[in-house]
Amino acid sequence: MIMWLYILIALSLTATLLLLLRWLFARLFEYRAELVTFLVIPPAFNDKALIANEALLSSLHSLGNNRIITERILGRKNRFCLEIVSTKDKGIRFYVSCLKHQEQSLRKLVEAHLPHAKVKRDTATLNDSSKVVLVKQSNHYAFPIKNITSLDDHDPLGYVTSAMANIADNEALRFQLVCTPVHLRSADKIREKILHNESFMPGDITAKK
Repeated sequence: MIMWLYILIALSLTATLLLLLRWLFARLFEYRAELVTFLVIPPAFNDKALIANEALLSSLHSLGNNRIITERILGRKNRFCLEIVSTKDKGIRFYVSCLKHQEQSLRKLVEAHLPHAKVKRDTATLNDSSKVVLVKQSNHYAFPIKNITSLDDHDPLGYVTSAMANIADNEALRFQLVCTPVHLRSADKIREKILHNESFMPGDITAKK
């Protein structure tokens, strides 16, 4: 009995050590990772359907999930940085960043979904006097679910860029989203309810049955 207890303790310590090393390797990879930034200049007109924008985000999710077996074992994750930068002299600019080994894949992806946009390598750095404000959701990510079918009457991105437009000469404003693909059990539950035409409340999504 005592021998089995020693074996159990040894296995627990070994598993804890492996998880700690995995976490350390993942953090070291993020610290040393080289990022590539693209400046995306959208066309003056926008005749792309909303479903095309959704397809772009879905493709980014698939690209982020594309990891080799060693990256999965070591806990390495692909991240994308989507930014809107506003300055008085250059106006509103759109940036997208990725890891260097995904540079060509990301560029081809953006050019395929936005064929009339200009995509070029650029840099988007913060100055020493920058102030960072974190924004968090107060409710569940699936509440409320709003289906936007047209941008004529309701353009969420237009509200953001309008709010960022009026700034002083010595100011710069940046809206940044750091995205990484995840797989959530709560999202699977939402999908099942939608497929079965069931109604749900966000408070009930994560509730245990």
